[in-house]
Amino acid sequence: MAAQVFGAFSSPKNAAANEKQMVKALSLLIDVVSTKRSLYVKARDLAAIYGYNHYWVTQLGKLLALLERLGLAERHNGSRPVRYTLKPKTLWREFIKRCSSRRQRFRCESEGTVCGLAGICPYWVLKEGFKRR
Repeated sequence: MAAQVFGAFSSPKNAAANEKQMVKALSLLIDVVSTKRSLYVKARDLAAIYGYNHYWVTQLGKLLALLERLGLAERHNGSRPVRYTLKPKTLWREFIKRCSSRRQRFRCESEGTVCGLAGICPYWVLKEGFKRR
């Protein structure tokens, strides 16, 4: 099951590289959501807002499709560009708030304290999926 869900990032030869790409794409998603101030996103927002090249727009699209399969996003239409709403909204808003600072991004433990979202945030859900493969 994990191989089917993580198909976009599941090359067995480069598992570590795929995980790094997924983390970078999640970081870019956080930047896009913080800039737009909306949980309604599409992969092309990355190029429109920051001018990223086609490769990272594609990686963000793969991440959004993966989040949909995991139940963390909802796809709105079948046309192009595909639009998604990140859900549950309260979880995503808190996750974006805590990880919007690049210095604190994906730091689940800092100074002996553990983040309140540890284990349920999108970062953890994706990391656990990569461990199970």
